[in-house]
Amino acid sequence: MKDNHMSNSVAKKKSLKPHGLPIAVLILGLFSVVLIAFTHNKSVHQEQNALLMDALHEMQIELTLSHLWLEEYANGDRDIDMKRVWASVELAIKFADAMLHGGLTPHGYEVSRLSDASLRRNVDHIRTSLSEYQKMALDRFRENAGSVADTGLDLKHKHIMAMALILDEELEKLQSVYNAGSKRLFIAIIMIWSGIVGVAVSSLWK
Repeated sequence: MKDNHMSNSVAKKKSLKPHGLPIAVLILGLFSVVLIAFTHNKSVHQEQNALLMDALHEMQIELTLSHLWLEEYANGDRDIDMKRVWASVELAIKFADAMLHGGLTPHGYEVSRLSDASLRRNVDHIRTSLSEYQKMALDRFRENAGSVADTGLDLKHKHIMAMALILDEELEKLQSVYNAGSKRLFIAIIMIWSGIVGVAVSSLWK
């Protein structure tokens, strides 16, 4: 009778063990799925932030090219194609518009609309300054006013580049935050899956 009672008790314990493992695996698995979703979200933000930085750099390149060509033309180099000068200014404006409103850049890649209010103000200021630069450059060209060095146009170019540098630094900081967050999530996922494996293995040995 006693042996029957003990065997029944052992049988009950064995019958309870399998239920604990699936529940533990389910909980850890669901938690890992949530972390994976967060990781995907972080990676999307990282990618979009990197594309915004690319657009900013392209804008700086186009603006600088137009400024150098305009200076060379003003100094007497008539081999400069002024259509390229105006086209570069337009491209710089389009890159700023893409950063501000989202959409395709002139080079064919898509960027998301900036959501951060402070960064948007910075880009909006750059966009306004680019339009002012464009008008000033056209006016100087029509007036055939000579060298643009140390003029209001030159100062406007330097101002835009300084604002772009500040924006670039802010985007770099944001990218560092995203990178650090992704690393932490990756480590958390590894730890959770290690826990799942540990629970599974320990249950098999019992």
